[in-house]
Amino acid sequence: GKLQAGDVVVLDTGDVTLWSSLCLCLSGGQRVLSSQGMGTMGYSLPAGIAAALERPDQRVVVIAGDGGAQMTIGELATAAQHKCNLTLVILNNNLLGRVHFGFGKVHGDKIMSPDFVSP
Repeated sequence: GKLQAGDVVVLDTGDVTLWSSLCLCLSGGQRVLSSQGMGTMGYSLPAGIAAALERPDQRVVVIAGDGGAQMTIGELATAAQHKCNLTLVILNNNLLGRVHFGFGKVHGDKIMSPDFVSP
């Protein structure tokens, strides 16, 4: 649903940040957490868990790319153990977007996320 005042949105790094900055409709009162300085892929889920533990009565929306989600997806167990009130949105482009953009042609390898359904 629509973001409400008090909601916390946690963004991962990379293409997710670019798309979120274009598409999120913030109306005031929401908090947005991101880690842009060091390009820490996987930041959003642990940060979202921390936000949910700190503000258990607020909705926390975590937005990660498929690459960033791979980095810390095991932390879903932590979220479940602590009954965190969070929603995880994964934007799947089957590509480590910013890595591909910067290094895609350096070694000639195709930089992509694996297909976990039919490997």
